Amino acid sequence: LAVVPNGIDLRRFVAGTPDRYRVAWVGHLEPKKNPMLLLQIAHALHLRDTRYTFHIAGACTDLRTQRYLRRLVPALDLGGTLRFDGAVADMPAWYADKGVLLSTSMYESFGMNIGEAMAVGAFPVVHDFPGADCLWPPECVFHSIDEAVALIRSGRPGLYRDWVAERYSLERQEAAMLRILDQVASGTRMAQPVPARP
Repeated sequence: LAVVPNGIDLRRFVAGTPDRYRVAWVGHLEPKKNPMLLLQIAHALHLRDTRYTFHIAGACTDLRTQRYLRRLVPALDLGGTLRFDGAVADMPAWYADKGVLLSTSMYESFGMNIGEAMAVGAFPVVHDFPGADCLWPPECVFHSIDEAVALIRSGRPGLYRDWVAERYSLERQEAAMLRILDQVASGTRMAQPVPARP
């Protein structure tokens, strides 16, 4: 077996002009993406600094979550802080001005939105889903609301674009796939073992 991580097309996701006060959140609004944690982080950050806004790309696919958001957003006074953009057709353009990517997911196999946002220039702030610290910079992984708020406030847009290119560029993925196909065609054994998953 061989593991090839997802590839990010750096010709499509080009460096933008990120604003550190614009926080991106991407995914269907459903329990596994943990929008409940998003609200708590947004509320805690808003109490400290009202310059931050949260921009949400994704459709609401769960009626219970939709009802919850309709109740909690005004209850937490987040009406002017959260912007719900729905399903977005042009993600590279949408990411262009976002300075931070917040991922609150309870589980991801990879998290394409994290890598794509980093490629455009967003600073990643990633909830510690199983395996997150093996995929993304460990110093950007958070466990608590206070840690997330501190990471967002100290985030440096543009810092991780090269980091993504070195690990997850589409060219690296294509080269890895071609090596595997060459090994299969020649009948040789795989040279690299599968890394252990937590």
